[in-house]
Amino acid sequence: MDGVRKVANTGRTIVCTIHQPSSEVFQVFDSLLLLKRGGETVFFGELGESASELIQYFESVPGVAPIEDGYNPATWMLEVIGAGVGNANGSTTDYVATFNASEKRALLEPSSC
Repeated sequence: MDGVRKVANTGRTIVCTIHQPSSEVFQVFDSLLLLKRGGETVFFGELGESASELIQYFESVPGVAPIEDGYNPATWMLEVIGAGVGNANGSTTDYVATFNASEKRALLEPSSC
């Protein structure tokens, strides 16, 4: 992943598909497009330092338990949306609708430049 980061640091856009990366690998990424099964978007945006933007976004959703200290944000986000191993979070939250109603949704709109 160091090689990927070096290429990205030259200003190139890198697109990766990675399922449930380690914390160390997750820290390499600047932004994330998170899709649920079926390809619908549940998050798009900058991750922030130590995934702070992602964590803040999901923790702002009613009923989402805060991430535990030291827990892998990649694992946590999948558990939050019900895509983690076991998939038994019992949540009835529609994360697609939550995303579509969020300010982050505008980031996917074509710019009017």
